[in-house]
Amino acid sequence: GNLAFSTTDETLKAFFASVGNVVDAHVVTRGNRSLGYGFVDFETEELAKKAVEDLDKKELDSRPVNVEVAK
Repeated sequence: GNLAFSTTDETLKAFFASVGNVVDAHVVTRGNRSLGYGFVDFETEELAKKAVEDLDKKELDSRPVNVEVAK
């Protein structure tokens, strides 16, 4: 969450790739406008948990992003 409107699927995937292999990354949009959040799929649940630990509140496109496991 808290993604910049300029964040793309590609920049989101690259940001999370530092943790491990990203299967898919998608910024949620309505029409052409970002809704400010997205989803990232990892190969394993362990990588997803590591992403939360390592990347929560880190900056992406000049904004601190909220990283949590989707419920």
